Amino acid sequence: MISIAGLELTYHTAGTSHAALRGVTIEVGQGDFLALLGPSGCGKTTLLRCVAGLATPDRGRIAIGGETVFSSQEGIEVPARLRDIGMVFQSYAIWPHMTVAQNAAFPLRYRGGTKKAEIRERTLEILRLVHLEALADRPAPALSGGQQQRLALARALIAQPKVLLLDEPLSNLDARLREEMRFELRELTRRLSVTTIFVTHEQAEALSLADMVAVMNEGALVQVASPRDLYNRPQIEFVARFVGRANLVPAEVVAANGAASPARVCVATPFGEVECFTTVPRRAGERATLAVQPEAFEVLVAAASEPGVRGTVEGAAFLGDAVECIVRTGDAMLITKLPSSAAPSVGESVTVRITSRTCMLLN
Repeated sequence: MISIAGLELTYHTAGTSHAALRGVTIEVGQGDFLALLGPSGCGKTTLLRCVAGLATPDRGRIAIGGETVFSSQEGIEVPARLRDIGMVFQSYAIWPHMTVAQNAAFPLRYRGGTKKAEIRERTLEILRLVHLEALADRPAPALSGGQQQRLALARALIAQPKVLLLDEPLSNLDARLREEMRFELRELTRRLSVTTIFVTHEQAEALSLADMVAVMNEGALVQVASPRDLYNRPQIEFVARFVGRANLVPAEVVAANGAASPARVCVATPFGEVECFTTVPRRAGERATLAVQPEAFEVLVAAASEPGVRGTVEGAAFLGDAVECIVRTGDAMLITKLPSSAAPSVGESVTVRITSRTCMLLN
């Protein structure tokens, strides 16, 4: 549905240059939900704006539904209004002088060619989908933040676009409403089977919403994977630290592995031998770095008979159903995540060992 190949864009300001996009290539299938995840300034919104036609790349190609909408080589640049997309901005961009129904119907009225009766029918239909039909005549500024977000979605979807583009649409909501809107947003896009690209810097949003997550850093895609694989099998240090706050543990390969990818391999670590995943062939004796997510540790009140590494709990944060503990082991500080009922107290001596088999050797 969406094909992006070799996209590059450099900004030139005040005698300096900044590469906003560096050779971005990715495919998004029909009806798929792709999350662009990364820190501020990594190029997520720039990539979204290029797809929308609101920014012009220096090089590359973009196709939507098999139709090329941008090609530097062929000199093609289809205007944004002709790309058959719907877009929700971070600020929602709700028109304050219009009612809810007028805001939702605006794309149909602006495009023209649709009869008034059909506009009215489709407006009520889309407002029902986002649970705003009872507020159709209310002035838009009188809506709550969550209602404005749903109205922005309704306006983006009313013209039945091929592609829905979302630029951090949940960032202005409070924590509880953000969680509620995640569910509503995913259910709505599934029901309409609309191909969606969602920009966020929040890993929880990306992992809970998307079919595939593309992690960006400094204008480049560094890993594209399903949410589960991205969390359990990061391939480089940046992804390991950005998604899930993985601990980086020195390791040495015990025995060589085959060419299968991903494959399991046994490594020796300060916490004992661990069976983990690797995406590249490994040699016996090779040194590497093991990414261990916080919940992959077992933390026990220290006992001389328990195998593992001795440490001290330096800090703890209560998260409801879990407690995040900072454990010092020698010169290292580990982030661990434990059930609330099993969490030790600050200052206690503990034994730490790795229990999960989903750890990943970084490339």
